[in-house]
Amino acid sequence: MKWQGLFVVLAAGVASVALAPSAGAGSGAATKTVKGKTSQNLRAYVRIRANNSVARVGVRYKAKCRKRGRFVTAGLFWQDTASERGFERNGTAFSDGGRTRARSGGYRLIIDSTMSGAPAGSGWAGRFKVRVTVKNRRGRTSDVCKTGSRSWNVPAPPG
Repeated sequence: MKWQGLFVVLAAGVASVALAPSAGAGSGAATKTVKGKTSQNLRAYVRIRANNSVARVGVRYKAKCRKRGRFVTAGLFWQDTASERGFERNGTAFSDGGRTRARSGGYRLIIDSTMSGAPAGSGWAGRFKVRVTVKNRRGRTSDVCKTGSRSWNVPAPPG
């Protein structure tokens, strides 16, 4: 199948995303990107604003499919925006999720995701879950791929 090993970077729940500060941050807020790892030993990163709040969380993941031997490897990010689609916050903890769609090699992909995180020790940590439904040209479900619940961990920025 052509979608095996697919790489897509999409924003959960938002089709087109530009870097936008949250409602509380100034428009010229500087950000730092700090890199870490997921529980699958793949890349994760967090963009941090000058006020030490999280502006964006990104992960790479590998989702196992129902059809034997198939998988989807991709990247996904969740972004805190000034609109109502920003992160849900509970104190210092944050979460986001949603659905987005993509096309690859004649297949339509429906990507459902959730993410949560919070400060942890001297950095940030959280969990994410991704489900990719692969549909053929006729709109029939060809396969379903899931990561299960995975964790991500990013250390505090140096300095």
